[in-house]
Amino acid sequence: MPRAGRGALRTAAAKTSGRTPARPAALPKANAGAGNGGVLLYDLRSPINIGMILRIAETFQLRVSIFDPAQVLRDEVRLKTISDFACGALQRRPPRMLAGVVQLRQLRRGVRLIATAIEGEASTLPEFAWRHTDILALGNEYDGLPADLIASAEARLHIPMPDGYVPKPRSSAPIDPTRVGPVANDGNPNLNVAVAAGILCYTRYMATVSATPSRRRARSSRSRVAASV
Repeated sequence: MPRAGRGALRTAAAKTSGRTPARPAALPKANAGAGNGGVLLYDLRSPINIGMILRIAETFQLRVSIFDPAQVLRDEVRLKTISDFACGALQRRPPRMLAGVVQLRQLRRGVRLIATAIEGEASTLPEFAWRHTDILALGNEYDGLPADLIASAEARLHIPMPDGYVPKPRSSAPIDPTRVGPVANDGNPNLNVAVAAGILCYTRYMATVSATPSRRRARSSRSRVAASV
């Protein structure tokens, strides 16, 4: 996203929240936290989910990119909701907005796209072997990720859940009031996309920490020093 566009997004978010935009934090280095990988939000419609995931991604030091064909972030009311649920993450770490297929292709250059899925052949947590540059893709609340994006991903990943049948009833306040069809894979056990994002980002972070014993020892030493002061 152009620098001017990022500034406009920060300003708009600050206006809707009635606050002066906070200075964005520096992006993490490749060896910090879970690395310099990121999260791709593909056509999410709920501003609550978007805001919660921005907060999660900031906590685990992951850059967020958003493909927003429904223009959720261009709506002033929904942007305010995003800002509220992001708890400052929208201003501190504004997402990279992807205008179309070309920018999505550029985002994927030289890294792995990890597509989340609830069915089909996919790797499972917590055994999945993360790379610090991986881009984790989360899809639309109704339909998930498009089949062609899943097919082109370097890896597919799902959160193991018990078998069951959990059909979704019609919501009294649907995210998309114009939708008439059922959700994709209706009845399959599933999680809210923001809840899934939290599990995936945490598991990714822990896998990275577990792979670097020296970092654990350093953090433990700092904790002991702080406790003795």
